[in-house]
Amino acid sequence: MSFIKQFTFWLAVIFLTAGCFHKSNTTGTADDIKHSFTCHTPKGDYLITHEEVFHATSKSSGPKGTFISGSTDYRYTVRDLKTGAQVTRLVTGDRDEDLFPIGYDGKQLWCYSPDKKVGLHAREPLTMAVTITLEQLEKENPSLAGNINMPKIYEAPQFYSYDPVSSSIIFTDLQGIFYSLDPKTLKATPIKKKPSFSNRFSDGHSSNALRSNSVRINLSGELRKQVDLGRDNKSEDSYLSGEILIEQNTGRLAAIAAQLMQGNMAVFQKQQQEYDSLLKLYPVLKDQSKAYLNMKDYHIIDHFYDLQSNLSSKSRDSASKNDDIISSLSSIALGGDSNTIYILHANNLTDTGSTLISKVSIKENKAVTLWTSMIPQIYFNPSKGIKRNGMADVFKSGNPQFSYEWYGVEGNVLVGIKMLFAFGIDTNTGKLLWKQQL
Repeated sequence: MSFIKQFTFWLAVIFLTAGCFHKSNTTGTADDIKHSFTCHTPKGDYLITHEEVFHATSKSSGPKGTFISGSTDYRYTVRDLKTGAQVTRLVTGDRDEDLFPIGYDGKQLWCYSPDKKVGLHAREPLTMAVTITLEQLEKENPSLAGNINMPKIYEAPQFYSYDPVSSSIIFTDLQGIFYSLDPKTLKATPIKKKPSFSNRFSDGHSSNALRSNSVRINLSGELRKQVDLGRDNKSEDSYLSGEILIEQNTGRLAAIAAQLMQGNMAVFQKQQQEYDSLLKLYPVLKDQSKAYLNMKDYHIIDHFYDLQSNLSSKSRDSASKNDDIISSLSSIALGGDSNTIYILHANNLTDTGSTLISKVSIKENKAVTLWTSMIPQIYFNPSKGIKRNGMADVFKSGNPQFSYEWYGVEGNVLVGIKMLFAFGIDTNTGKLLWKQQL
């Protein structure tokens, strides 16, 4: 073969190989999901996913396994929650150019960029267009101009977070002082410590969960599990490898936290009113020894000082009780409805068993399945169900990771992400509305 023919042959191979390696950030499939959340807006409900796109450049196999090298870019995709249709896709770039999603305040999606010109800012969730800039924030808070911490993108979760209890953005300055930013006024206030709430959820489902009325619910059994309501009261229906889906929407968790805190405060206020009324009727109660000498009804005296002890301990322990409420938010059942839970389970024990989701009503101490929906071609255990062709995955699909799972409820749609697919189910009927590869 002549030199020219050899050169032409290898040039063709290079171009063909490069074509196999190429994957579009805009149209290519995602290889992993970093964050997911739903946004309820005046224009509708949307699912936003923060996605990885892996560009494979080479692959080698040996006795110790297969090694893939390449680079990763990032993007955000916005989908209509009712149809699954893609509305917006924003490619952010590589790791150093990516955005960290801090939280959705009900109107704006707050993000952090390591680009010093962008930094802390807010975006309109439907279009992902910037609506509040770092410059505006510094104008409202002159003392913070040039003094807001700008870490690397992978360090951002340490310095930026969203507190659903106060509906505020938490960040630090260069001196390590924490600030709470009001999304409405854009005023930042120094705080003594970082709020204890963490929006990092270890898993989207568990064998037990808290209902929004603070009552814990469990699934018990070996392979097929039943809803355990206590005192040997279990559901008639059982669920293969069943687990309860957990709420991860910070907006709904904020409402639940406020409700629980308000409930604690209501009990405190009721006891305070009763204490004040007794003291007004019997001023002698100010002096315990005189009260026992001058009052005939010891029950009133005992009850008064029990109230006094309770009020004292409540006042002293209120901060820790609020911390207990906040820590419990990581185990609230999906949907935040004390009368409803959603159970994730399998249709059979094979490696390719499908994913099922059931809506279960809990009323009058009974658990009843309202509907069960199967998600076609979504394996309950992806690591066992997927028989991958290594070369096809590397050169056509990048390097897909199938461990990410996430579930949410917005309006009357239950949305799930599993096996790099997203899907929506009508919560009223159990009908599968849509399924899309990410």
